Amino acid sequence: MTLKFAAYVDTPFQVLNILNFVYHNVEGSCYNCDLYIYKNFSGYDLMIDTIRNSRLFSNVIECHLPIYKNEGKLEHFKRQLYEFLNPRKCIKKWTSNNYKEEYYDIVLIPAPLPFTIALCEINPKAQVWFYEDGSVNYYGDVLNVFGSRKRKLFKIVFNKGPEKIVPDRMYVNNVSMSKTTRGCSIYPLPKLESKEKEFFSLLYDVFGYVGNDMRKKAIFLSQPMEIMGYTKREISLYNSILKELLPYKDKLGVKLHPKERENRYFALDIIETGVFWELLCATKIADDNLLIGVFSTAQLTPKLLFDKEPYLIFTYKLVGFGMNAKNKELDKFVDEFKSSYRNPNKVINVSSMEEFKEALHDYFFNNFR
Repeated sequence: MTLKFAAYVDTPFQVLNILNFVYHNVEGSCYNCDLYIYKNFSGYDLMIDTIRNSRLFSNVIECHLPIYKNEGKLEHFKRQLYEFLNPRKCIKKWTSNNYKEEYYDIVLIPAPLPFTIALCEINPKAQVWFYEDGSVNYYGDVLNVFGSRKRKLFKIVFNKGPEKIVPDRMYVNNVSMSKTTRGCSIYPLPKLESKEKEFFSLLYDVFGYVGNDMRKKAIFLSQPMEIMGYTKREISLYNSILKELLPYKDKLGVKLHPKERENRYFALDIIETGVFWELLCATKIADDNLLIGVFSTAQLTPKLLFDKEPYLIFTYKLVGFGMNAKNKELDKFVDEFKSSYRNPNKVINVSSMEEFKEALHDYFFNNFR
């Protein structure tokens, strides 16, 4: 029996994982999958036509979810409740009536988000398969990121919302390193190998060709702070980290997150490669590069996807984002990730600004003498 798939994406990394899944015809998905893509990231306009022209998908359906600013708690609660109780109306609205009452056997989603919750609700017989969205698939329970007392209440009272979604499978790029506590079977995504020329040619068409202009050895990987809910204090601490990078600006650049909406990076150079980060990792990032970030999936990508081991500096303790219990969870994951390195000393998890300054000095002194 031929299975009918639906997949939802709203970041470039999710696009990569679904292209990988469908191109390699996992479980017969090639030509039997509708792709729902949310226009919510840099580079979208350049890739959408290429994805359509690849003809890997039965349909490619653009989604336009509204962004609600300055929404009060009561308004937010009422809107969520409406969305949970009226999934079909919302899907039709979000797809400009391009949803054609399809019924799916498999729904591929990165997480329980407004669109994916509605899609699962109107396909109650479908199996739900999660696929990798980043670091959240490697430690803890991916659903806890989206859980709250309010959402638990939606499940108890209305039997609706994210708490209702129970994945049957989870597909990740590196099964051996996934420590998720989500109680479902974990499957590998097809291995990404640059020698697979036809597939990588498709990726270059979708994401951009990797040129030779990658002169910065050290890279700061930015975060979309407002989207991630940083407080004013955390943003101030984040800016303090950036100021410590200024003495090394000739050898260091900033790689903006795809959802970053503003450039706040002082006199630091923005790396404008015009290409997707994962392709840079496959072709340009090497063991002598340095990747600095608060705690970014992009820092993990070279090792998780390509077994490369650049130097890493994690700075989440300096920012204070996700304090206490969250920090302990991250600490445990970073320790395990560090132990996977052939040279664990290349992974540095700083606890103070002095440690951060020392780590920067050591890297630049040892690699640029």
